[in-house]
Amino acid sequence: AGARSAAAAVGTQPTRAMAPKKMQISQEAFDEAVRENMDEFDMDEEEAVNSAIEEFKAQGVSLAGIVKSFGAKRDQHPIVLATKTIEDFLAAGNGKQALDDAEAILAAAKEIRDAVSSNEDLALASKSGTLEAVIASCAALKEQPAVTAKLLSLVSALLAVNATRELFIRSGGVHVVCGLLKEYPDDRELQRAAMAVVAAAC
Repeated sequence: AGARSAAAAVGTQPTRAMAPKKMQISQEAFDEAVRENMDEFDMDEEEAVNSAIEEFKAQGVSLAGIVKSFGAKRDQHPIVLATKTIEDFLAAGNGKQALDDAEAILAAAKEIRDAVSSNEDLALASKSGTLEAVIASCAALKEQPAVTAKLLSLVSALLAVNATRELFIRSGGVHVVCGLLKEYPDDRELQRAAMAVVAAAC
């Protein structure tokens, strides 16, 4: 079941010549295969996901970096919910956070850190705006170096996969971290956290 959508997705994105037998699909293609299984083959969500996984694997497709949770399971994942919490605080504070907001943001950041246990979790974070939200928090809370140092430790953890390293550059992470390094040259905790980010981003 679902072979038609899986086959269509596979035909569009070959991997590098170094591994010609391995194919890579997009998150959108995987999600579409799951939807087709549900709509055309009357599968429930879990069955549709499992069927899509089996079909792609049977065709030699790499599912690395693909989030395999779907629908409500994905939307209600702790990483997604905690990211939304941070985004809401940033939006409400117009980029300038009070101490009360800092504590709430740190609590949400801890929820994200606790929820990251696999590459799939990191993939979900990269697709949910998590890194961008945490970097924006670092910028908004730069006057609170102890808080910012803790947020930077989460940034380091999120940079364990290539997708988030690219996001780090695109979302202004380099500018934020370099600014913190210059602003707090004598803060050892922040300096260590920031240099750990630099090392993880390389």
